[in-house]
Amino acid sequence: IGLSQLKDLFGLHLPRDKKLHKIVENFVPEVDETHGLTLLIGLLSIAFLLAARQIKKRVKVLKRFPDALFLIIVTIVASKLGDFEGEGVNIVGEIPSGLPGPWNLPWEHVGDLAATSVSVAFIAFLESFAVAKTIAEKEHYEVDARQELLALGLCNIVGSFFRCMPVAGGFGRSAVNYQSGAKSTLASMLTAGTVLMVVLFLTPLFEPLPKAVLGAIIVAAVSTLVDIQEMKHLWKTDRRDLFLLACAFGCTMFVGLLEGILIAAAMSMVLVLQKAVVPHGAVLGQIEDDPPIYRNIDRFPEAKQIDGVLIYRLDAPLFFANADLWRDRMHQLLQQYPTTACVVVHGGAVSHMDSTGAHAVEGFIKECQRHEREAFFAEFNGPCR
Repeated sequence: IGLSQLKDLFGLHLPRDKKLHKIVENFVPEVDETHGLTLLIGLLSIAFLLAARQIKKRVKVLKRFPDALFLIIVTIVASKLGDFEGEGVNIVGEIPSGLPGPWNLPWEHVGDLAATSVSVAFIAFLESFAVAKTIAEKEHYEVDARQELLALGLCNIVGSFFRCMPVAGGFGRSAVNYQSGAKSTLASMLTAGTVLMVVLFLTPLFEPLPKAVLGAIIVAAVSTLVDIQEMKHLWKTDRRDLFLLACAFGCTMFVGLLEGILIAAAMSMVLVLQKAVVPHGAVLGQIEDDPPIYRNIDRFPEAKQIDGVLIYRLDAPLFFANADLWRDRMHQLLQQYPTTACVVVHGGAVSHMDSTGAHAVEGFIKECQRHEREAFFAEFNGPCR
């Protein structure tokens, strides 16, 4: 999103693209054509917004200061007085005023547009929910995916009767809204009301606005969505999630937004299946007598196994994908502890057991009986019993 603003910040005419390497390929040959005044306006705007962000953090009185709006007003006045358009700076230019009227939908083209519409809807929802989830995690609140999907659907249904563009929550606009201090839907209502007033009565006032300023606002806003601390946290806590984050980031940058999200989702499913197919388990030993407490002997060296008793805890559902592996694991443990006379399988973490899992349990019981061992199954949940 930030690199897509290069054309406005440098005053260049570049083809639109969302892939990082394509943006760089298009930008590098044209960098010599950079418009100096446009670049200066863009850099000063970014510097002002970043400085204002830091000042607002330190000075509580200025916390609600509308820095972006202030910047827009100042640059509009400067553009008008300094004739930026005459100096070669790209400005917003003429903005059509008024609202489109209702029209009859072209029902005869619905079949032709169905596939494209589904793709647009899918991408719109993924992008909207992704940015909503990002901001929700930063502000510590929950997002309901069904509610988001319903809202987007209703907005697009109503907008379709007025020739509106497809409605979605974009990363750039959401970041600008978030950086401006928006906390509730009231902010969106005020934004919609303001846009309505501008479209109806004030569009000529925004014509001198340099596009470099709009690009600077987006660049400064999206920089707040990059959470380095979360990456450090994932490195310490769960490197699988960090790997998924890196894959999603890289694929989104070099392949595309939709492809990046789908690839990351597919890899996440692979990791979930891998955890289910190769479940975690542990041999337990006793660390306290009264009350008796049992822990993983690999993690608690002081845990002592009871003579002649093997206690094994399974930390996953027992179903067709991992039943054979569980049987093999139990067989290996019995060979490792040949003096075992009693086997206790702790199933407190087994939330589900299908018919294949039940057959594996029955087979294991019969195997214990053939070798004159007792088998007990403890703490299994109600659905497994």
